[in-house]
Amino acid sequence: MQLPDIIRDLDRRKCYFNFKNSRQRNYITLDVLDGAGAPTEYLVFFDVRHAGEDQAVLVFVQSAFPAGIAPKPHGISRKKVGFRVLVSLALQNRKPRPPA
Repeated sequence: MQLPDIIRDLDRRKCYFNFKNSRQRNYITLDVLDGAGAPTEYLVFFDVRHAGEDQAVLVFVQSAFPAGIAPKPHGISRKKVGFRVLVSLALQNRKPRPPA
């Protein structure tokens, strides 16, 4: 699957918090690529912000790259957050609380 397809399908994908510190606050989703050899996770780090119009948001892809398969996405704890929740909060100019 290609990056544009991953972004188009964000509302149907599992998304996770990636809050390692107070400055790095974004979200992550992944796709498992089954190419030649071992399967590989394709990681996408992104943020969602209000676009300034009534019902519009911007999704900023901050990084996307293939990585090895890990028991947890990119070694992060699996604290899920729904993409629709991220959109709803962005429309209110709010951020979700970091996981405990």
